[in-house]
Amino acid sequence: MLKIMVNYDFLEALIFEDHQKHETANKIVNAIQKNYYLYIPSHVLFNIMENLGKYDYDTNIKFLENIHMTTRIDYQINKQIFQSAYELFKSNDSLSFLDCITIKYMKSKEIKHIISFNEQFDQIKGIKRLYKLDEYNSKQLNFNNYLKSK
Repeated sequence: MLKIMVNYDFLEALIFEDHQKHETANKIVNAIQKNYYLYIPSHVLFNIMENLGKYDYDTNIKFLENIHMTTRIDYQINKQIFQSAYELFKSNDSLSFLDCITIKYMKSKEIKHIISFNEQFDQIKGIKRLYKLDEYNSKQLNFNNYLKSK
């Protein structure tokens, strides 16, 4: 079982049809296998929920049902994670505070993989960013080939 963090930018692209990376996000979803264990920490879900007001009730319900059926939502952003995220944020001016929380959360849960369009995660030791479609960025790995090699 592969544990994978799902980041805000990926979910945003997946949910909102007008997002420039919506098509790519849909292709990534098709590459996710049933035996992968997807995590969405509460801070990521809360940010997505703020934007759901743009869509009609049925679209929102469909999204929430899909999240409920396919992911594990964890509310364990404790004081220790928050404090260590703050320390990382103060020492690194290229990461947002939410990215720092995600990094510290991943390390606390021993999650080594993240689906994200944010290239800043490529610089974090112990975290591998998973994505698909080499033609979008020549530096990117191919999601399918990477996972097949595991």
